[in-house]
Amino acid sequence: MRVQEFKMRAKRWAYYLLFVMPFVVLMIGAVQWKPTFHRVRLQGNLRFVDSTAVLQIIGKVDSIKPFELEQIERKLETLEPVKEAHLFVAYDSTLVIRIQEHVPIARIITANGENYYLTQEGTIFPVTRVSRPVYVPVVFLPRDVSTFGELIPELTVLIKHLQDNDFVYSTIAHITYSSTEGWILISRIDRQKVIIGHSNSDIEHKINNLEKFYKFLKEQGLWGRYRTIDLRYKNQLVAGK
Repeated sequence: MRVQEFKMRAKRWAYYLLFVMPFVVLMIGAVQWKPTFHRVRLQGNLRFVDSTAVLQIIGKVDSIKPFELEQIERKLETLEPVKEAHLFVAYDSTLVIRIQEHVPIARIITANGENYYLTQEGTIFPVTRVSRPVYVPVVFLPRDVSTFGELIPELTVLIKHLQDNDFVYSTIAHITYSSTEGWILISRIDRQKVIIGHSNSDIEHKINNLEKFYKFLKEQGLWGRYRTIDLRYKNQLVAGK
């Protein structure tokens, strides 16, 4: 009986030594492990993210543990211009911080002086420090626009369709909004007013008609003749001097 009990205990200890103990050692090592970074490298085509803000979130690099990298990534993504953040350790023990910013498609300026960038995803973030110029259409919104957030989806659709039409997009100086007329394009051609309207359901058709009309005016030598072009009516383009 004692011999059998001894064998069972021996098997149990063998199990601990072969399977449990290595796992415990690895866990202790992971908790106590501290990487030694020779330097930190920030990667990405950055125009809005300040390296100081990034380093403040990261803290002391020599105290970062492997399981904390994902948590730091999520913190970096709370910065409004940041779309995605990835951290990894390079072969030379460099902590690499790779950041992808949101791509702005328009700059919004309200009547009370607030400035925002509109992104491809239809989100906005305040304009702060910019390391390099951003050439996007400027959108002026009046002070009386109380449903500011509700305008963003329509504006995003409008800008994307304009970007798809190089000819029309190149003629736009800026965009405004009116509670009565909806979205209005101000052309570079003698500050011509192009009234788009409120709905963007047929915006692609409207922009294509505008392109055809512009090309007709150019061929006929009438470029800049009309002061207003109204596209609010279905399948119609009304031009006024």
